[in-house]
Amino acid sequence: MTLNTVFMINMFFSCYIRTAKIKEINLKTIVPFTFFCYKNDK
Repeated sequence: MTLNTVFMINMFFSCYIRTAKIKEINLKTIVPFTFFCYKNDK
């Protein structure tokens, strides 16, 4: 993973968590999604 990819993921995480808190979405959905993105990135 490049440094740019890590930065993008960090940005996505902060945005996603904020949205999830507003919409009261279960944060457990973030784990499989991140794993999916990580596998695709390799």
